Amino acid sequence: MQLRLVGSPGCEPQWNIDNHKISAIGDDSTISMYGVSHIRFYYNTSSRDIMNFRLLFFRRYEAYLLTTFVPCIILYLLSELTLTHFRLDDFTDRITVTLSLLIVITSLFSQVNSTLPNSPTPKFVDWFFFYCILRVSFIFFLHSIICKRVRAWKTKDSSDIIVLVSGRRVAWVHEDKKHGHKAHFNMAEVINNAGITIITLMDVVALCLFIVWVVHDKHDKTKRFHALNVTSRYQRG
Repeated sequence: MQLRLVGSPGCEPQWNIDNHKISAIGDDSTISMYGVSHIRFYYNTSSRDIMNFRLLFFRRYEAYLLTTFVPCIILYLLSELTLTHFRLDDFTDRITVTLSLLIVITSLFSQVNSTLPNSPTPKFVDWFFFYCILRVSFIFFLHSIICKRVRAWKTKDSSDIIVLVSGRRVAWVHEDKKHGHKAHFNMAEVINNAGITIITLMDVVALCLFIVWVVHDKHDKTKRFHALNVTSRYQRG
C-alpha cells in the first residue's frame, strides 16, 4: 500500500511519524485554514484487504470571527438602536437606517456564501445570517406598525380651523389638540418597548440554540472519529 500526499505551490505536506500527524511545511506566506488531526483507520467488513483512513480537519475560525460574525453582530445591534435612540415619530430616519443595515447584511451573506464550499444542507453560518436578516426585518415591520399608529394619532387629534378675514374664509389651519396627546402616543411607545423585549428574548434563545448546536455537532464528530482505531508508532526490533 502506497500513500502519497499531493502538495500545492508554496506548501508541501509531509508525514510526521513522531506524533502520527500530517505536517504542512511551506513558505511564510502560506495560509492554512485547517488543522489536521492524527490518522485513524478502520477495515472494510466485506473485504479484509481494504483499509480506510480517516482524518479530522479542524477549521481555524479566528479569521471568520473578525470578518463575518463580529461585523454582523455590530450591524444588528445598530439596528436595535433605531428602537431606543430614535424618536417614535421620526419614521424616515428609523426606516432608512434599518433598510441600509439589512442591505449590508444581505450583501455580506452573499459574499461569504460564494467563498464557502457548497453543501446540500444548511451550514451554521447560513442559519446565523438567516437569523440576522430575520431580526432586522422584524425591526423594519415594527417601525412600520409604529409609524401607522403615530399617523393615526395625528389624524385623530388634529382639527381644522377656518381663518376668517372680513367675513371671508381665507385658509384652513390644522391645530393639534394637546388633550389626549400623551395617551395616544403611548400606544406607539408600548409597541416599541414590546418589540425591544421580544428582540431581546429572541437573541437569548438564538444564542443558546447556536451554542448547543455547535457544541453538540463538534462533540458528535469528535466522538465518531475517536471511535476508530488509532495508528501506532512503528516499533523496531
